[in-house]
Amino acid sequence: MLLKVSAYLIFLTILFLLPEKFFSLCLQKMNDLQVKLRALRDRLPVISTVAAGDKLLLGLTEFEGRLSCGMMGGEFSLPKFKFYTTLILKLLEAQRRDGISIRKLLPELRAGVQRDIQFEKKISKVVFGGNFQFLVITLATWGFVFFSQQLVEIKLDITLGLLMVILQLLGFILLNVLTAKLKKSKFKAFTSAFSELYLFSSLIEVRLPMKTILAESQIMNGVLVSSSIFGSLAKRITSSVERWKTSGISPKAESEELIKEVWYAQEEEYQDFIKKLEVLKFIIMALLFLPAYFIYLAAIFKFFMEQ
Repeated sequence: MLLKVSAYLIFLTILFLLPEKFFSLCLQKMNDLQVKLRALRDRLPVISTVAAGDKLLLGLTEFEGRLSCGMMGGEFSLPKFKFYTTLILKLLEAQRRDGISIRKLLPELRAGVQRDIQFEKKISKVVFGGNFQFLVITLATWGFVFFSQQLVEIKLDITLGLLMVILQLLGFILLNVLTAKLKKSKFKAFTSAFSELYLFSSLIEVRLPMKTILAESQIMNGVLVSSSIFGSLAKRITSSVERWKTSGISPKAESEELIKEVWYAQEEEYQDFIKKLEVLKFIIMALLFLPAYFIYLAAIFKFFMEQ
């Protein structure tokens, strides 16, 4: 006991006598480590998407400025973010070829980018939080393994340790990979639907032949009509186009309403996806990380039973 107290007092004395530069250096190292960890975090697929959205918002500011000044003749590239970049380039090409105006669409697309960035931030928060929780559980598990071996000299079987590592690594991989794949598959239809509707709505204003508008926008044989996700929206656009063919009534107003409906449907899917992501995180923790801990706990009980 006296030895431990003496060692503790010596440690405090050394700590007190250390120069101020030592603590400044430690603080600098901690700041550098924080920057590196943040950079590593930003490389995660879900989190890097947020950075891409922020870059597109900045790019849109320059794009609108060049468009207002008529400077779109030279080379110009927008940062890639979801379907927005491809859609804007398609609209720009239609403007050059058919004379449509895309300036009034840009504020709406900018608002869409901002909504998607907020959604991506929510996803990144859940994913990063899940990875952090898994890391804490992993460190706690192996800390328990280390201290139990020091206290009661329990030898960890290599096969058991390997199984625990595999379960934990699999948990990290599944959370990040499944999140990216599920998000891509769940919102792929919305990407195509927005592209079809925006092109269709813009081309209607130019008084092009109906066949040309339908062919370029793919509104009647695209995802909006064929996917079961949109249900009644597909029937509405179909009936609107049929009415346009028979009576000549422009489907412009209906297409703009449908764009709003698709935005609303995507917002609901966002909320549903976040909930499912929380469930996925809990399932992975329950089926992979906790079993890794309980496997070792069972080995300890077995060890004491054999004594």
